[in-house]
Amino acid sequence: MRIRWRDFEIPNSVICEDESRKSTYGKFYVEPFERGFGITVGNSLRRILLSSLEGAALVYAKIEGVQHEFTSMTGVYEDVTEVVLNLKNVLMLIEGNADEVELKIRVDKAGDVTAGDIEHGPEVTIVNPDLLIAKLTQDIPFNVDLRARKGRGYATAPENRDGDNEIGVIWMDSSFSPVSRVRYKTENTRVGQLTNYDRLVLEIWTNGALKPEMALVEASKILRKHLNPFIQYSNIGAVVQPEEQVVAEETTESPDLDELRKKLEMPISALALGVRAYNCLDGESIRTVGQLVAWKEPDLLRVRNFGQTTLDEIKAKLVEIGLDLGMEVPASISVEPVGMHISAAIPQDPMPEYQVPISEEPPVPAP
Repeated sequence: MRIRWRDFEIPNSVICEDESRKSTYGKFYVEPFERGFGITVGNSLRRILLSSLEGAALVYAKIEGVQHEFTSMTGVYEDVTEVVLNLKNVLMLIEGNADEVELKIRVDKAGDVTAGDIEHGPEVTIVNPDLLIAKLTQDIPFNVDLRARKGRGYATAPENRDGDNEIGVIWMDSSFSPVSRVRYKTENTRVGQLTNYDRLVLEIWTNGALKPEMALVEASKILRKHLNPFIQYSNIGAVVQPEEQVVAEETTESPDLDELRKKLEMPISALALGVRAYNCLDGESIRTVGQLVAWKEPDLLRVRNFGQTTLDEIKAKLVEIGLDLGMEVPASISVEPVGMHISAAIPQDPMPEYQVPISEEPPVPAP
């Protein structure tokens, strides 16, 4: 199915290849585009996916008894430089409104210290808990204070430094991007009897902190936001009022509204749900309480592995904070949608036997 707008062929859905779908990889098909638009859209999304998505990473470490990173510790197999390099590989997700969080490691027994030993709050998820940080060869206190921060792209240690020159604090380079690799290409596709339309094939690899389909949603929203000023072509030069400013003005009008907004922006992990309930919601890309209350009971019961017991558990948790499923949210509060609809199967190409490759040229007659 397709959409026509002012004689342009516009795709109306994104199709995800189900056979290769993983939590860290997704292959997406979008068609039909007018000739050339597949490359335009694909290249724009690729650049945004690689450089502009928000992620989280550690920015500094303070190891008890260590003055700087060019030293070693008694009872620790690795030197401090190796420990810091291992900490830089910790992958995490910070949900909610916090831009920075404080973490810590408290271990005093011989053995492996892994990312799973990092103590954190409910707003933090460690993606690779099995990552080795250090190996203790004897029973000694291994105490590390850490700070993690949200960001985009890559930041060097001097860029992460916020003026804190405390002795013993080791600042680190940070890779915030949850997307590790993106590849795209265009293929010919058919509309009616014409074959000169583009099909965009987009492959996305992530580090596990963000699913590929959600990465694609976020990149698309960033691109759309940057194009909004150009849409007001009839009034070039007019200043578009930022949405954040409007929200700030509204929240100052009513403390109750501000409190409701904070509840709806809470991460799902703050509800302290059971494993089954959390996994069911995560499978539907429900990340915040606001996204959850937008669902109605019959819709949740249709989710795979979601039963009445799980529903009762979620309702009880919402009642504790004064919310309910299917409740009406004031129009002044913007609730982030769960995500765009991504189909799970690839439709059969209607004309595989006579599709003409883009690079194919007519034969040149002999002189």
